Amino acid sequence: MIKKFISESRKKGYQDEEIKKSLLSAGFNSELIEDELKKKSYLWIVLIVIIITLGIIAIVYLDNSCDTDNDCGSGVCLNGKCAVNVGMVNCQYDINCEEGYDCYKCLSASAGI
Repeated sequence: MIKKFISESRKKGYQDEEIKKSLLSAGFNSELIEDELKKKSYLWIVLIVIIITLGIIAIVYLDNSCDTDNDCGSGVCLNGKCAVNVGMVNCQYDINCEEGYDCYKCLSASAGI
C-alpha cells in the first residue's frame, strides 16, 4: 500500500518530504516510510549503470574498423574493416559471417582482390 501511494504521489509531482508527512499523519511507521522512499534511488542507479555498460559494450564490440590485422582478433583488416574468411565460394551477403565482421570474400570481391 505504501509503495503504491509513494509511486502515485511522485507521478503527481509531490516531493518525498510531502509524501512522508502524509504517511506519518496516516499512522505509518517512519522507518518503513524511509525504506520505501530510498528504494527509487537504487533502482535509478542500477538502471543508469546498466545503460552505460551496454553502451560501452556496443561501442567496443560493434565497431569493426581497423588499422592492422591485430585489431581484428581472428579476422583480417581489409580496406579499414575487420573481415573473416568463412570459406564460401560465393559470398553475397555479410549476414553469413560472424557477428561484428563483414565477409572477407564479399570485401575481397568489392575491392577487386
